[in-house]
Amino acid sequence: MSDESKSTRWRRENPEKWKKQREAYRDKRNKKRRDKYACMSDGDRDVYNQERRERRKRDPEAKAKSRKYQRLSVLRQCGMSLEQARDWYDSVEKVCELCGSTEKLGIDHDHDKKVIRGLLCRSCNLGIGHLKDDYVLLSNALDYLRRYDDSL
Repeated sequence: MSDESKSTRWRRENPEKWKKQREAYRDKRNKKRRDKYACMSDGDRDVYNQERRERRKRDPEAKAKSRKYQRLSVLRQCGMSLEQARDWYDSVEKVCELCGSTEKLGIDHDHDKKVIRGLLCRSCNLGIGHLKDDYVLLSNALDYLRRYDDSL
C-alpha cells in the first residue's frame, strides 16, 4: 500500500488539470477578497485591519497557528506525510542556509518540481523568489554586485 493518497496521486498524474483547478480556486478566493474590500471605504478598511491586528494580539497562538498551517501546506504540496515532515524538520538545523539567520525561517521549495530545498529566512527566500529561481538572473545579479564592489 502506498503512502500516497488518492488526491496526491491524481495531482501528480494530472498536473495541468490540477494547475487549472488551483488557479480557478485562487481566482474565486481573490475575487471574494477584492469584492469585500471594494465595498469598504478607506475608514472601514482601516477599522477592519485594526480589528484583525487586535485579534492576533489577544490570541498569542494565532500567528503560530497560521505559520504551522502554512508549513504543513507546503510540505503536503511536496508530497510529504505529517510524519515525514516532522522527521525532516527535526533533522535540519534551524538556520537560514544562505545567511545563517535564525529569524523568520520558512521552508523553501521548488514550486515546479514539488521538492523541499531547505530552510531560508524570509529575506533570502524573497530574494530568490523575486529572481524567479532563475540561475541566469541570479548570476547576473552577482555580476552586477561585483561590478560595483570597490573591495574586490
